[in-house]
Amino acid sequence: MTPQRFAEAQRAEAVHHREAWTHLHVGPLPHVQSIVDYRYWLESYYRTVLMFFGFGVEWFQGRSVIEIGSGPFGAVACLPPGDRVAVDPLMDEFAEYMRPQWTDGVVRLTARGECLPLPDERFDAAIMINCLDHTDRPDKVLRELARVTRRGGKLFFMNNVKSRVGCLMAKLGEALRIRKLMEVYHPHAFTSASAIRLMASAGWRLQGSAWSRARLESEHRKLSWKGRLRLLLNGESAFYGLFERT
Repeated sequence: MTPQRFAEAQRAEAVHHREAWTHLHVGPLPHVQSIVDYRYWLESYYRTVLMFFGFGVEWFQGRSVIEIGSGPFGAVACLPPGDRVAVDPLMDEFAEYMRPQWTDGVVRLTARGECLPLPDERFDAAIMINCLDHTDRPDKVLRELARVTRRGGKLFFMNNVKSRVGCLMAKLGEALRIRKLMEVYHPHAFTSASAIRLMASAGWRLQGSAWSRARLESEHRKLSWKGRLRLLLNGESAFYGLFERT
């Protein structure tokens, strides 16, 4: 990926989060009527990655946890107090409007996942939620995360994945700059199988997996027939993985 393409994705991400937290532009969430509602919704969203594998938030008590690509709020903010680190390359920008929402006990670092300013085997557990396809070098991010996580540590992972056809369309769009096939926030696309292979090559062993797919019918009806066809071919779903550091 070129530096220009990564910068484009980061700019879009920065605008998206600022609009959500300062103007409540949160997309198809009809029951979110305030920032407090949005915060509660985010807490529910983050905890789904635990629910599939039978973990409650109390499991994190007494364990050190790092989150890569936390965004302005982050899953670590929803855990019991403890040794918590949230990492995002846009953290300085988030700080301009998020300080009133941030709780004590979370160390927030401005850094890219490809180069973490942290010592080896520092953490007992790691979290990555809807982050991997936003990064510059996904393989390097996963290796760095393995470096700072102790052997036997858990990684709670969620990312949207596509069908093989959907991935091919995304790669074609990126290569030829076909806007209708690109997703500005997501320079990369994965199938669940390719994500698992990438994890394994970086030192993460799969222990459990789950998938979910949800779309409001009202939003689906707004799409043109071309949009519905593209949606069908993409075969997009949320992939949840529980991994162990080998």
